[in-house]
Amino acid sequence: MSNLQERLRCALQRNNREVAPCRCGGDVVTGARFKDHRGALVTVVVRMGYDVIYLRDGYHSNSRLPLKLFIRKFTEVKS
Repeated sequence: MSNLQERLRCALQRNNREVAPCRCGGDVVTGARFKDHRGALVTVVVRMGYDVIYLRDGYHSNSRLPLKLFIRKFTEVKS
């Protein structure tokens, strides 16, 4: 096997790593409660496409995050 073929084979192996399945945000619905890594609670006001607008407990204004970032930063609180 030539050096170029070996380098290509190694590159393809690096790029074919197993990827964990993505939560596609199906559980991010209006009124759902989530908490961040500090334990602060938030309530989803509305999900608009790829954005989530939420309200933190004790705050008067809404906040907005992209859906992927919201899923990464918050975990759902089951009532």
